[in-house]
Amino acid sequence: MKSNIPDGVLEIAREHRALATLRLLDRLGPCSNAEVLQGCLGLIGLRGSRDSFIEQLHALAEQKLITLEKCERVHVVELTARGADVAAGRLEVPGVAKAYPECPY
Repeated sequence: MKSNIPDGVLEIAREHRALATLRLLDRLGPCSNAEVLQGCLGLIGLRGSRDSFIEQLHALAEQKLITLEKCERVHVVELTARGADVAAGRLEVPGVAKAYPECPY
């Protein structure tokens, strides 16, 4: 289904979803599963489809910001030191919104 939302808006939402994912892992503990993370993102208004979220997790893993392991039907996500640096705003990477002190998530 084609969306009437401009691509730029969707990209901003994806970048914020990526940052929020890293910050959630940093705050909740460095390891979680994709279902829990996606539920938390929904609570803060950063919903997305499961497929797009799993795709985004793979992109974060390619950038070595998280590790991603599939255990049966569960995706286990773990924050790396590099991912913690991005979550804290010490490092900027493409595809992830820049963290700033007043960041709400």
